[in-house]
Amino acid sequence: MRKVPAVLLTLVLALGLAACGQSADLITVYAGIDSAESPTPVSNTAFPLAPFDKEVTVGIAARNMNAGFFYALHTSVQSTLESYGVTALLADANDSAQTQSDQIDNFIVQGVDGIVINVATPEDAVTSALQRAAEAGIPVVGVDSILEIGFNNFLGFVGGDNFLLGRGIGAYMAEQLLARNGVVEGNVAILNGQPNPIADLRVAGFWAGIESVAPDHGLKEVAHLYGGAWNEEAGVNMGEDVLVAHPHLDLIMGTADPFVVGAMAAARRMGRDEMIMGAVDGSKIALALVAEGTPVEVITLQDPVGLGQLSSRILLDFIVNGNTPQYRIMRLDHPVATPQNIDALYDPDAAF
Repeated sequence: MRKVPAVLLTLVLALGLAACGQSADLITVYAGIDSAESPTPVSNTAFPLAPFDKEVTVGIAARNMNAGFFYALHTSVQSTLESYGVTALLADANDSAQTQSDQIDNFIVQGVDGIVINVATPEDAVTSALQRAAEAGIPVVGVDSILEIGFNNFLGFVGGDNFLLGRGIGAYMAEQLLARNGVVEGNVAILNGQPNPIADLRVAGFWAGIESVAPDHGLKEVAHLYGGAWNEEAGVNMGEDVLVAHPHLDLIMGTADPFVVGAMAAARRMGRDEMIMGAVDGSKIALALVAEGTPVEVITLQDPVGLGQLSSRILLDFIVNGNTPQYRIMRLDHPVATPQNIDALYDPDAAF
């Protein structure tokens, strides 16, 4: 592990100056990476990496470890790093940008060789710490949650296309309404966790998917609830509230699938099954509901395990071999799970 003198670290943290000669070279490396997004989805098998004999320590700046998706993502990063003999230091920010910023500074003081970060919101509250890491010569790879727009001092980012994740849900739901009723109209409820750019993109994509099938649709958003947390309990609470408030719903869209899993439990207790439900992420619990033939009919899939593997290999390939990605922004593909293809996509033994 590269050791950075404490006096220079003090300069980094206090003045924002470069901590070592390597830092200027790293900024130059960043400047040479195409800041555009890869025009095609990347495979989670990209950046193959041979075993290596080198001591490496990597800090994992986890957004949180509570939601199932985030737990699977961050533990995938950890297990992938450890499979190469890397020392992985995992820090849970518990959705606090200030905590995450402090944790990045701790990684700098510890002299880690690299950082994988799932950035907490607001993203701009973490940027200064990431800049300090860059100036200290520590390469950073972002995963899942995009870093602050306009900040380019990171090696790469791998994640989902949140607009397309939402669009797949909207398009499927509109097609189903059209096939069943001859029109695309009715009442829509959105179940959300907290206001943030990722959720906003998923909701915008959902409506774009509706409009791609029925530009003159008559759907009305009668509720947009925020559960605070990203878990099934929040889904149950929001589901109960919206079902009591609205005696008839045609669509329920969740910005994360724990919300429709929870809402489905509430709907069963209340004997409600008139609506079509759909959400983003692809946990095996949500996919099981599609397989069972419940109102949860559409789930757009992310791959937290694949995201963790790919982000780890991108970072290690640079640390060990000096290789950089062609593009700074890379996206994985997103299958859309429906009753028609669920047998091929549902794995009851999946990690997530």
